[in-house]
Amino acid sequence: MNQNLRLIRDEDNRSLFDEIKHVNSRGTESWSGRELLLGAMRYRDWTKAKHAINRAREVMKLQGISPDQHVISQVGVSKIVNAVGGRRQVEDFRLTRTGAYFVAMCGDPSKPEIAAALTYFNIMTQAAERIARKLPETFGEALRELADEVERREVAETKVALLEPKAEIFDKWLSSDGLASFRDAVRMLREYYGEHITEPSVRVLLQSWGLTELYSNAATARATRNGWMRNRAGLKASGAQWVQGKFTRRGLEYLLKKWDGAGDARRGTAIPGVAERILP
Repeated sequence: MNQNLRLIRDEDNRSLFDEIKHVNSRGTESWSGRELLLGAMRYRDWTKAKHAINRAREVMKLQGISPDQHVISQVGVSKIVNAVGGRRQVEDFRLTRTGAYFVAMCGDPSKPEIAAALTYFNIMTQAAERIARKLPETFGEALRELADEVERREVAETKVALLEPKAEIFDKWLSSDGLASFRDAVRMLREYYGEHITEPSVRVLLQSWGLTELYSNAATARATRNGWMRNRAGLKASGAQWVQGKFTRRGLEYLLKKWDGAGDARRGTAIPGVAERILP
């Protein structure tokens, strides 16, 4: 596997995406569109890279985020454009962490370079939203901060669980760690609403409800912040990173209620009132 595709590259826990990050005198971090897309994400040419940037801008608009604050045009930037160090004025964009995250989401996740970028910016964005103190400087530091945060949350939730009765209807879908996989969540919906429910249709609705990211299995910051889902990350045998969102008990309850009111958007026969009948 190409070493450049590994999210963590050296003993200092620095990622390829850390190495191309720019930090100004105020501590604000950003990425060059050309360095990120043509370099780290291996887009073949600037036309295709700019198309991905424009798609990201449109997605940000749909989510109520101002793209001009996160994708800043830089016309006439002097860049090295060939192997012998030649320079000329070219178009570029300065991307904030949020801007880079949306650009990664709008790429093809089957390509390892783009999947690596999506994982990196997903983890870094979650760490930044959860940690009030100094932002993590490297991918490795962000992973450690998130692991500590998850441990603190799990300890707190365990204490609460000892004081509250557990709804038995969700026990069959939760694994020993108290989480349910995407497939188990689909099986739960099929049990109550019918076998016609498909995994692709559920994925589309989870994305439209803001529970999972576009083009990935990762839970959104909103889903984790509300305690509906948690992200689990790890390394494949190839060395590539994977991130998967899993449902908490609270998340399964939220999903059931959400599905109960989704109506025709589910592309299936509505069975109103299921959640009301089975939930305590």
